Amino acid sequence: IPYDRAGAECGDPLNRPMVYPPLSYWTMSWVRLFDSLRTAYFVWAEAIVSMTALSVWLVSRFESPKPSRWMWVVGLLLVGQMPMVYAIERGNIDSLVVLSFTLGSVLLAKRKAFTAGLVYSIACWMKVYPAIPSAMILVAVWFGGEERKRSFRGLLGGLVVGAIGGLVLLYPDSYHYLVEVLPKFSAEKGGFGLSSHTLFRGWPSLFFKIPILVVWTAFLARLVRVDFVFGLSLALAISTFFQNLSNDYNLITAYPFLFLLAHRLLRRGMGWGDFGLLVLTFQALVGDRTLVEVLFPNRGALLAQIAWFLVF
Repeated sequence: IPYDRAGAECGDPLNRPMVYPPLSYWTMSWVRLFDSLRTAYFVWAEAIVSMTALSVWLVSRFESPKPSRWMWVVGLLLVGQMPMVYAIERGNIDSLVVLSFTLGSVLLAKRKAFTAGLVYSIACWMKVYPAIPSAMILVAVWFGGEERKRSFRGLLGGLVVGAIGGLVLLYPDSYHYLVEVLPKFSAEKGGFGLSSHTLFRGWPSLFFKIPILVVWTAFLARLVRVDFVFGLSLALAISTFFQNLSNDYNLITAYPFLFLLAHRLLRRGMGWGDFGLLVLTFQALVGDRTLVEVLFPNRGALLAQIAWFLVF
């Protein structure tokens, strides 16, 4: 059971406990194949970049026209931004979550709803935040006109089977996590700062977070009728803003969405409105925070993100 050991026993100098769902522990079991942590680190660093790039490529296959070569050069610039660098420095599993969720979205776009629900569930058993876009997509499909007939029952069935299957297969870790670890972790104060993001914290934040979720889910219900994969990537992009504590390495969840948005807006004859929206989006999700933090200390990034949520 990964939750009954202190971090120091596992080599963590900060003695942090295991706070993630049980599947996240087993996804990293491959490091036992290496005698050197340094070697495993470099292997995983390459995997983080590769899995994120694969996720971007998967959603790009649904674009018409296809992204040009120079657009891929623009996409390559995302590798050097803070979320990716931070993810590599931490060596976490968010890139694997992004790939899993993107695979689920591709399956849903291909009308394989039950399998998509299963894959979404796997992502949720690795980290908690995929539950947010999974719920958004389920509601959006219900209100998405023809999508309800095509996908709702299969998607719901896959999510339920995946949730129960994970509970059984990962037992007793799953029970221990849901009953003891998750409630305690959810109560963490958290907050926002130079390397973290959340739309405020604590229960008063629900007065802001819930309206945002409702409005964006309604927006998503319209998108799935006409722009399916773009809508699913958008749901993943905002998924990490609703917990009390969310470090910026989680923002690689926005990379597929950012690539699609840049592909659509960066074109000859683009207007100032499109350009301004693109700049605001990149600033909110992956941009340098120095200037906004000088203007509004410990609030600048948050205000930019709120502005983007309201404008977009």
